[in-house]
Amino acid sequence: MDLGAITKYSALHAKPNGLILQYGTAGFRTKAEHLDHVMFRMGLLAVLRSKQTKSTIGVMVTASHNPEALFSTAVEMKIKQSAEQLEDKKRKAAKMLENIIDLFNQAAGDAISDMLVIEAILALKGLTVQQWDALYTDLPNRQLKVQVADRRVISTTDAERQAVTPPGLQEAINDLVKKYKLSRAFVRPSGTEDVVRVYAEADSQVSWDSSIEKEPNIR
Repeated sequence: MDLGAITKYSALHAKPNGLILQYGTAGFRTKAEHLDHVMFRMGLLAVLRSKQTKSTIGVMVTASHNPEALFSTAVEMKIKQSAEQLEDKKRKAAKMLENIIDLFNQAAGDAISDMLVIEAILALKGLTVQQWDALYTDLPNRQLKVQVADRRVISTTDAERQAVTPPGLQEAINDLVKKYKLSRAFVRPSGTEDVVRVYAEADSQVSWDSSIEKEPNIR
């Protein structure tokens, strides 16, 4: 390999200053904006591995399936400035927010770091996990998985709580949930298979069982 060419082109895909890459289950976990740097080097590694093994080696990019907490640069800067400039009590609160930003894994959804944040909040509020759990009671609910020919027919918005297409679907859901107390329902396409996932809850299981029987078109 031409080391001069590698050095030349590597400089065009330089690692951003201050970037610390995290390694996940099977590769690097970071924001999409850093793909240029990562893909160039992983591409080189794949070429070397391919030559050594005389086989085809690929590089795969996948989206994280776990939700992450994201903070804009403007918000981060505002919190950091507040942690330095505000008076004592407010500065302490801003410093806590700054620490929470550092605790969250913004590069990829990470349930462990999310739980650490929850533990910290509970400690600050003097609550146990049991007390926190007691603040919310699940309503009777039903979850269905419906086989479909093409899950892409259904698209959603608002964190998958509102159906955008096909036209009329969300309106039909809205009309249905109005008939029952404390009710709500969501329909979303699966991310991995041709099925549609349906979630519904109401004041009683009987209410939703009844709604399914009365409104077969919704199902």
